[in-house]
Amino acid sequence: MTEALLEAQDYVFAHPDEAAAIFAPNSPKATPEQLTAMLRSHTHGHHPVGADLRKEIALYTDELKAISVIKPGTNSEKFSNKVYANVLS
Repeated sequence: MTEALLEAQDYVFAHPDEAAAIFAPNSPKATPEQLTAMLRSHTHGHHPVGADLRKEIALYTDELKAISVIKPGTNSEKFSNKVYANVLS
């Protein structure tokens, strides 16, 4: 499933116009052009793994702590190591 999601992200990254047109019927309040712009603003082509992914999880954890989504006393590095799994090996 993870590999399929990565393939879908790569496709959307490479073909945002087509992906927006495919999705447009599910989003009647947004035009295909608006959807394309939204897709181009996303990071679908970014796939960190291993230590890089754990580092990003820790950074996201810090950001979530700053807006009180995660408890302020949470150790971001320990948390990232706990939730990370190498499912592609």
